[in-house]
Amino acid sequence: MNRIAVLLVLYFIGACAAFAQADKPDPQDAAAVEACLKNARANSRPPESCIGIVADPCLDKAEDPTTYGTAKCSEREHLVWDERLNRAYRELMADLEPEKRTELRDMQRSWIAFSDKKCAMHGVLGEGSIVIPITAYCVLVEAGRQALFLEELLGEGDNPEATR
Repeated sequence: MNRIAVLLVLYFIGACAAFAQADKPDPQDAAAVEACLKNARANSRPPESCIGIVADPCLDKAEDPTTYGTAKCSEREHLVWDERLNRAYRELMADLEPEKRTELRDMQRSWIAFSDKKCAMHGVLGEGSIVIPITAYCVLVEAGRQALFLEELLGEGDNPEATR
């Protein structure tokens, strides 16, 4: 049974990656994340508090309470964070010297491998279709954290006080 769950999780992670490449985030979802981040900065809240700003209310509504319906809530927000992550990565790569680009690329590749394995553990330890929305939410959270980390790195060139 665990082998089937792991295969389902791996399939789902691959489907999320394909979905993310094929679709752009909904402009309203992107605006909600941006507004939350702006509010967080203005009120000295950690930007990580904005992870889930789209997915959580969607999950609470439960308009489509199926396994894939609940996973779709996380996928919607994942698209926003993935776009932010990729934009920050491209900007960092453009700004860095060649040897530092290699370090950034290697770090990002390591993060991808870690994130994939971390989220896939839900399928290793869990059973049943509930693993799918749990894994989708994990993918969303990891992308959000990495996007915020890369965006923070972008700001470090301008802000010597920035730390991580």
